Amino acid sequence: MRTNSRIIDTFADWKSRGACKDMDYRLFFAETKELINMAIEACNSCPVKAQCLEYAMVNNERGIWGATTERQRDAMLRNIKVNLKK
Repeated sequence: MRTNSRIIDTFADWKSRGACKDMDYRLFFAETKELINMAIEACNSCPVKAQCLEYAMVNNERGIWGATTERQRDAMLRNIKVNLKK
């Protein structure tokens, strides 16, 4: 079975430039409002925030990605689906 190394390389490239690259990943899966806000704040200054958000939405990721929570991304996807039906 072959994997698409270009997709994997692209993910590794932008992820290595993320503001979170040296942070404890557990922060981005926290459940308290204070920690969630800390994770989102870290994302807000990130140079690859858009790529991160896109990755999370395409791959249905859990936790904080691209300065959004799972609930926020779910709402974004619902809005996209509604708008496509118009």
